[in-house]
Amino acid sequence: MGKKIILLVFLVMLLTGCDISYNLSINEDTFTESTVFNTTTADGTKEYLYNLYREEYPIYIDQEYLYYDPYSQITGNDYYTKNYNELDTGYIFNYQASYNYDDFSRARSLNTVFNTIGVGYLDAEDYYYLSMSGIKIFNYNNTINTITINIDFDRDAIILSNNADTVSGNTYTWQLNPSNLKDIDITYKFLHLTNPDPKPESPEENNPGNSDNEQNEDVSNWVNDNKLLVFGGVFVILVCVIIIISVIKSKKL
Repeated sequence: MGKKIILLVFLVMLLTGCDISYNLSINEDTFTESTVFNTTTADGTKEYLYNLYREEYPIYIDQEYLYYDPYSQITGNDYYTKNYNELDTGYIFNYQASYNYDDFSRARSLNTVFNTIGVGYLDAEDYYYLSMSGIKIFNYNNTINTITINIDFDRDAIILSNNADTVSGNTYTWQLNPSNLKDIDITYKFLHLTNPDPKPESPEENNPGNSDNEQNEDVSNWVNDNKLLVFGGVFVILVCVIIIISVIKSKKL
C-alpha cells in the first residue's frame, strides 16, 4: 500500500502547501498538457521539494516507476519534459507531455487525481466526450490547497455540453478543492473548415477575344428569333439598291 500511495500522489507529498494548475489543449488528434505545481514550505525543506522534482515519473500510469532508483529512467518508457523556477519559500515545477487520442486515458496526471477517466467518440451522435470522475487525490494528501483544471480547445471545436465553473473563449475551467469534489464532463465536436476548390477560370479570363465571340453569338441568336424582320429588311435594302442602280444608268443614257 505504501508504494501505491507514493505512486498516486505523484509530486504532491509536500510539507506546507501546494496549488496545482492543470492545463490541457485539445485538438482532434492530440492532447497536450502542462501541469504546474506551485509549492511552498516554511521550515527550510526546499531541498526535499527539489529532490521530489528530480524523481522521474513515466507519463503513463501503466509504465513502471523505479521505486528503488527514482532518479533514473527505464528505456522504452515515456517521461515528462519538465522545468522549474525557484521561489523564496519553494518552487514552481512544470511538467509537460503530449498524448495521441488513443493513449490519453492512460495519462498519469489524470489517473493520479481521478478514479475514472473517460475518453471517447460516439459515432451515432457524432461527438467526442471527456469525463473525469471520483476525485481521490485529496484523500492521499492534505497539503493540496486547490487544483485548477483549464481545458482549451482548438478553434475548430464546438462545445456541445459542459459543467465548467467558468468559460473564457475556448477555455473551460474547473476549480477543485477538498470541499468541491466536482467531476469533469464535456462533449464536443470538430468542424473541418476546408477551402473549396478554386473556381475554374472562365473562357473570358483565359482568352479576352472570346468577348467578341459572345457578342457575335448574341447577334446570331437575335437574327434567329427575328427572321421575318430580317428578311423584310434585306428585301427592302435590295429593292433600294436596284432602284439606285437603275437611276444611275438612266442618267448615263
